[in-house]
Amino acid sequence: MRTITLLIAMGLALGSVAQNYQTVSENRITHFANQQNIIQSIRIDSTATDQTVLYPFYTVQQFDAQCYMPHQSTWIGEKIVLQPNGENWFYNKNSEKITIDTRAHLNEQWVAFEIPDSITVIASITAQEELSFLGLTDSVKTISFECFDADMNLLNYNLNDFTMQISKNYGMIKTLNFFIFPNHINYNPYQSPLREYTLVGMTNPTVGVQNLTWLEVYNFSVDDELHIIKEIPSWEDQTYKKTIQSIFKYLQRTDYNDSIRYKYTVKQTVKEEWADSGTFTYTHDTLFKTYAVNPNFDKLPYEPTIGGNALYFYDQHNGNIITKRHSITMGKIDNTCWDYLLGTTPEQNYKYCKNLGGPYYVHYPCKDDLIEKRELVYYKKGDTTWGTPLELNAIEPLAQSPNATVFPNPAKNILTIKMATSQQATGRIIIYTIEGQVASTHQITEEKTVIDVSMLKSGVYFYRLINDMNHIQSNKLIIN
Repeated sequence: MRTITLLIAMGLALGSVAQNYQTVSENRITHFANQQNIIQSIRIDSTATDQTVLYPFYTVQQFDAQCYMPHQSTWIGEKIVLQPNGENWFYNKNSEKITIDTRAHLNEQWVAFEIPDSITVIASITAQEELSFLGLTDSVKTISFECFDADMNLLNYNLNDFTMQISKNYGMIKTLNFFIFPNHINYNPYQSPLREYTLVGMTNPTVGVQNLTWLEVYNFSVDDELHIIKEIPSWEDQTYKKTIQSIFKYLQRTDYNDSIRYKYTVKQTVKEEWADSGTFTYTHDTLFKTYAVNPNFDKLPYEPTIGGNALYFYDQHNGNIITKRHSITMGKIDNTCWDYLLGTTPEQNYKYCKNLGGPYYVHYPCKDDLIEKRELVYYKKGDTTWGTPLELNAIEPLAQSPNATVFPNPAKNILTIKMATSQQATGRIIIYTIEGQVASTHQITEEKTVIDVSMLKSGVYFYRLINDMNHIQSNKLIIN
């Protein structure tokens, strides 16, 4: 009889774990976004022996003005305790318990949080209805909160305006960052306030937004184009600026188990400017590049990466384009506490975009009047385009069979143009600077024409040869 009783008790305990409206499941990763489109995730990394205590993966949390902890808690607290009576217990940063009664009925109330002689939070089920979310439909309970002082007078706290929602089969579809619940005092002026987070994606079933991975960032198709401008100032010489304009076009893609290899062309202009001079170069190359899996980038938002005495993480933003951003690197103060390093790091605010590459950034290298940035200004993916394309073709040589011979090249003082046939013996040759400006124009009146180029400074030029039949030949010209 004793054995039977024990088995029944074990069955009840296991049944409580699988109860309806349970807030969190150990077999599902969920992603939530607040009104700022910042994503927080829940993944259960371990459970107690009886599976009634769930431990989410640790996220970097700010405990005070100068102390971040990567291995102490998560945005919803350190753990969730599942009670046989349907209560789910969460814990804030002070290890104070928050009770969510998943079995409560419509209009039923309970004490969700209490600090004696200070604050009491009353929760209640204010709606129970069929709702649709992420393409799913399920029964959903809405939980509202009211905050009272020690004399049960209603307090004017933001929590009074927030709600939580739990669905019968998929857990929370709206929740709060319980780590700072109920935010009835000013824990830290630098810390994110109590907010609502709405479900935007999950696994099991896989619907909605998922964790952005490295290979999804660099996920290009044949004929995709990215137009990028990069500006680099100088700390030492504030009159200097380097501007790089690039057009990437993808020609070929090969997928492997853990990497993607691309063949692509890149047209690029590099302009360097000083107070009294400048240079300009143009290149057009065909290159290959392989992107391999990046385990640190592929971690969930705010999941810490520690290397030696350095700590960083990536946050993820929801929106028309899903992005991840590299945090400012932190330094170790002691075994549990980390803080931002003085100054900045090159990775600060590096942003990576799903299917659009990266990093993109606007960076202030210690001086407000110096701005270093790398910006995506145009892209073409399939039939979708965005932005304003760069125009780098004005000085591009045309690849075609020559209809004339232009020599010598390099030239010094004299340049000879010999047309392929006498029928092409009239026209003109236009010589451009590498910036695309006209340097000189010469008429061609004979099958063989000699022109004086001694007035041109030494450097790289381009020419276009145009005859009366409007045929164009173009190529690079070097003047010594």
